[in-house]
Amino acid sequence: MIKISQALSLLLNSISDSIIINSKKRLDNIHIEPQLNWDKIYEIAGYHGLRPILFEAFKNINIPIYDKLEAYARDNVVSNMVSGKEFVRVINLCTLNNINVIPYKGHSLLATIYQHKQLREIGDLDFLFHPTDARKGLELLVNDGYVINPNDEFNIVEKNIPIDDVFKAYGAYEATLAKSINGKLGMIDFHWGFHYSFHPYKIDIDSLFENKSTIKVNNINCAAPSDEALFIMMIIHHGGRDCWIKLKLMVDLLAFMETKGNSINWHKMLVSMTEMKLKRPMLFGFFLLKHYFEYEIPKIIEAEFEKENINFKLTEPIIDYWENCYNILSIKGRLKYEQILLSIQDDGFSSWKYIKEIFKMYSIPNPIESPRLVTFPDNYYFLNAASKVVTYIYKRGFGKVKR
Repeated sequence: MIKISQALSLLLNSISDSIIINSKKRLDNIHIEPQLNWDKIYEIAGYHGLRPILFEAFKNINIPIYDKLEAYARDNVVSNMVSGKEFVRVINLCTLNNINVIPYKGHSLLATIYQHKQLREIGDLDFLFHPTDARKGLELLVNDGYVINPNDEFNIVEKNIPIDDVFKAYGAYEATLAKSINGKLGMIDFHWGFHYSFHPYKIDIDSLFENKSTIKVNNINCAAPSDEALFIMMIIHHGGRDCWIKLKLMVDLLAFMETKGNSINWHKMLVSMTEMKLKRPMLFGFFLLKHYFEYEIPKIIEAEFEKENINFKLTEPIIDYWENCYNILSIKGRLKYEQILLSIQDDGFSSWKYIKEIFKMYSIPNPIESPRLVTFPDNYYFLNAASKVVTYIYKRGFGKVKR
């Protein structure tokens, strides 16, 4: 196991103590060095979306940033209540208009696996619309005052983007919507699919709308996915797309196992994940859960680690991401993310096909975004720089899926 810093150890122990019901209270058994930079720890916790978790873990311990954590946790409760009001309004507005939609991440997780404990930071509201109802759902939200793809400064201005153009974007299955709500910016991530065309996953989206459950948000009932669908959606996003690079993703998995783990048929889920090409992304999450949170996972899942050669060496780049809080929009952060993504995929994955599909997607103009690759004054220079990035990835060995 890779050696981790005390700052990261504090975060991992805080997560365990806050989420695991029968936690051994790992914070009680560690020595906190007096020279720790607590402001830096607060900053790292913010990167990982863990400030409410840190506050919960340190409620009875006097630390230098306690007041900052308390203030943030209080603001987070208010923010979640405000966004929760809009969340249930949108869900029930769609239901009233016979539009098939389920919540994705955010309040859906807060109400189920966190059981309304305000331990999760929520930003945008995410909704998954069934593809057959997506256009109707988008029309409804636009008529409700939401603007499609606000500009980079998120000034809400009418851009007159034709709704049909949203669905013409090659390889993308989501759009950003914005609206002024009581003088504050409200954001929706509007999904009618889960991932970009260059991802290898095979998702039966119809199955995710089956056996819906009901949750209460702000004491109002609204539709939500089943436990199985909730888990699958979480793995698609947390493992398949984000590759576990932030600790808040691990918190969600841990919270799911604590509250819903016994409701899942893990043999059946393993078969489903294999069919969806999400088996290894799922296993990576469970491997991290077992070895860095000392969490007992289903034996049938643990048995797959050796079969799939999931090991500490493969997960080191994820721990590196946790430690150094890379910006995924930077070149270094992106390359490190791509290294992880390439190593995490199921058998049959072609890294060169993946890279080719990325270039294909980003070379086709998207009618609802700012012009991109094909409109550069001289494409040669852009493509030459891009080819150097690909060459760098290959030379570093990232182009080969390591087992």
